[in-house]
Amino acid sequence: MHHLPPTPASARLRIAFVPLGTDWPGGQSLVTNAIRALHDAQPGQVHIQILGDASGDSRRYAGETGADGVVVHAAPGAYSPRRVASAVLVRLRHQNLSLGATLAAAGVQVLVGEGISWRLGPVATVGWLQDFQHVHLPALFTAEEIAQRDRKFRDTMRLADRLLAFVAVADDARTFAPEYAHKVRPIRPYALVDPSVYARDCAAVLTRYDLPERFVYVPNQFWIHKNHLGLLQAVRILRARGVRPCVVFTGHWHEYRDPQHFATVTRAIADWQLEAQIRNLGLVPRTDVYDLMRQALCVLNPSLFEGWGYSVDEAAAVGKRILASDIAAHRAQRAPACDFFDPHDPEDLAAKLERLWQTAEAGPSLALECAARQRMPQRVEALGQTLFGVLNEAVAVHRRGAAA
Repeated sequence: MHHLPPTPASARLRIAFVPLGTDWPGGQSLVTNAIRALHDAQPGQVHIQILGDASGDSRRYAGETGADGVVVHAAPGAYSPRRVASAVLVRLRHQNLSLGATLAAAGVQVLVGEGISWRLGPVATVGWLQDFQHVHLPALFTAEEIAQRDRKFRDTMRLADRLLAFVAVADDARTFAPEYAHKVRPIRPYALVDPSVYARDCAAVLTRYDLPERFVYVPNQFWIHKNHLGLLQAVRILRARGVRPCVVFTGHWHEYRDPQHFATVTRAIADWQLEAQIRNLGLVPRTDVYDLMRQALCVLNPSLFEGWGYSVDEAAAVGKRILASDIAAHRAQRAPACDFFDPHDPEDLAAKLERLWQTAEAGPSLALECAARQRMPQRVEALGQTLFGVLNEAVAVHRRGAAA
């Protein structure tokens, strides 16, 4: 029988998050929004920490995400009896008692992570399933990667007490491992925008990045499935018609699956003579992302696949027109002022981009921004209450299982 962690005198739910986003900015946004929503929806009822080490990186991450601190875990020393015993339990029974003891000593009741690889003794676990891209787009992965991802998802779904999944991902999860479908809890991980965004002069980005007043904004990483080449084909079609929209890209340039992908995109821009219309800004500060969104004619996401599609949700949260690929994740968001196009048909995108370029105005969309600001408290409440409910459910289920 496991020893259950004592209930803190304050009766607060004590949570630890495994860091997301060390190489994916959207992951850190996901954790930041979750922590803010929990604190705002349940004031004084949660204590949230980041699972990390004694480095400054862990403290920085905790500070940037709004966590209350860091749970520092150090694995047992190499070749020590504890290390050997821990390794045996991990391999044979998927139990990490060393990590579980660290979390329990810190009072943590539930750990939230993208992947759950172990049972943690008295500590409950919640797996946050990001996407099943390898199932939908297997050509983008090696056979080894597909097997690894399958194993990771299956382990997480088997070992976690409860599973959070974006709306479209929840359906995939139930199909992937129906025996664990009862654990899945759909969630809408709303982007939460601070009101200070609206006090900023978004037009300042024009001078900062030497941009024209009118442009379309694409805030996606340069990953293959983000479909930059499909968008460039649409821009090329319009150029042949004498229509020349300016498109601004931001995002990380590295794609591990194809290190030459960004070079391929850059070469297409040159070969199709689009240099005067395409601007690559690379990674930019989060505040500049929102300024670029507000100043743009619209936010465009041509992606072939998303688990949620954060750029679309952030555009909706800040009150901006959206042109999005017609995929399940984007449809599930029900974003206002959003038009859809077939991401496999550059002609369809070209037609809708041309119409928008000829009719839309640059700068803040005041009516949409007003409506977005009015919706924000409900977004915070919905995200916070959903998370709080699932985390408490995981703790209760784990306690019943531990006591059995």
